[in-house]
Amino acid sequence: MTSNLWNLWPHQEKAIAEIETAWLKYRAICYQCATGSGKSRVLRSVVDTHANAKKVIYVIAHRKNLVGQLSREVDEAGILHGLIASGHPYVRYRAQVASLQTIVNRLETLPEPEIIVIDEFHHAKSKSYLKILRRWPNAKILGLTATPERLDGKPLSDVCEHLIIGPPMRQLIDDGFLADYEYFAPEVIAAPEHKVHGDYNLDEVAAIMDTKAIIGNAVEHYRKYADGLPAIASCASIVHAEHVATGFREAGYKAQAVHSRMDQRDIDAALAGLRTGAIQIVTQCDLLGEGIDIPGVVALIGLRHTASLVVFLQHIGRVLRRSPGKHKALILDHVGNYMRHGLPDDPREWSLEGRKKKTPDPSAVKRCPECGLVVRKTVRVCPRCSFQWVESSERGRRDMPEEKEGTLARVERKPVTIIWEGLVEEIRMRARNLKEAIALAKSYGYKHTAGYAAWVHVLKKNIDTRVKMR
Repeated sequence: MTSNLWNLWPHQEKAIAEIETAWLKYRAICYQCATGSGKSRVLRSVVDTHANAKKVIYVIAHRKNLVGQLSREVDEAGILHGLIASGHPYVRYRAQVASLQTIVNRLETLPEPEIIVIDEFHHAKSKSYLKILRRWPNAKILGLTATPERLDGKPLSDVCEHLIIGPPMRQLIDDGFLADYEYFAPEVIAAPEHKVHGDYNLDEVAAIMDTKAIIGNAVEHYRKYADGLPAIASCASIVHAEHVATGFREAGYKAQAVHSRMDQRDIDAALAGLRTGAIQIVTQCDLLGEGIDIPGVVALIGLRHTASLVVFLQHIGRVLRRSPGKHKALILDHVGNYMRHGLPDDPREWSLEGRKKKTPDPSAVKRCPECGLVVRKTVRVCPRCSFQWVESSERGRRDMPEEKEGTLARVERKPVTIIWEGLVEEIRMRARNLKEAIALAKSYGYKHTAGYAAWVHVLKKNIDTRVKMR
């Protein structure tokens, strides 16, 4: 083993030991490792060990930027390796970092590997990866991913025999390996109705989100919570990303959109500007989900609805990496993704059998109506603004006059603040139309958009109930 592989964290040493032990029994295994937990160190150690043991090992990634990143990581560990990618000549080293597309095109000419490492393993059931696995059925497989779940929820068990679970996100935060966070939900915006391959139709998402009012709201809340701090905005389309960047520039911020139609050098320049402060906000669409390491980013501006837990955690993971001076990451969720997926560090039970056995319960969290901070449902006092929730059992007592020295002192009745689930139930029971739903929401301190979203939610729930009754 080379001297460059140093200072492995305890959970990384444990993962490496479990991988080697699992290979004694299983051919194909997957290691689940949260973003920021040091996946690259585990990968480098495995590659170094087996390359030194004279084994042929391929490390494969499905995107060009990931291939380059993996090559740099392996090189930094002092491991001699070749690069199987378009425009690069084949050099006969035992360790090879490979582009998925290129290796598929060269299957008939490449030496048979003894170990195949697949980065972002949740993509392993694509046609290209299946061609590789069928071509070399005797090779041992190691998959690495933060989210061992397909976007469509289908199982990975037919390409993997054993799952090794890394430490949960909350443990990594508490142990100082990831940054802690504050999670804000400034607005409630209704989600689109249609899905494609397990996630919301992005054309519909863009149609909802790409408006001057919503972009202006995003700028306003960035100014309020993260003014001037390096941020990434997740958008629904290239055009949407461009419009959001324009909105921030018009407000006086240094913002740049990045997307797949740009030259890689321009993308790298924008990300470098984010690190140095030359750029404050990078807006993007489906470009920074996997394999991007920008530790200095503090804020995530969520402007894309997603029904996919994989996408949700990937986007969150961009801002949870530790860096000097970062005390907490800030997540500004303008689309209510927390209501679908819970908070980032909720306990999650991963499985190779498809959709996880236990889905995080979004009703276990609530939004502070004063500052927008999202907290556990059990919290009684907002840690940011000190707002106090009134439990249902206490509401009656608080509304009663207070007795003082034998006399009754009159107290003014104040609107009771209720959480989202309570608002939905109130509207279901009392509102006969959208106008009444919005009025009811405002009476509880919510904006009209919350009334609209709750009314849509009630209508959808009623339709689903009728369908089930049939």
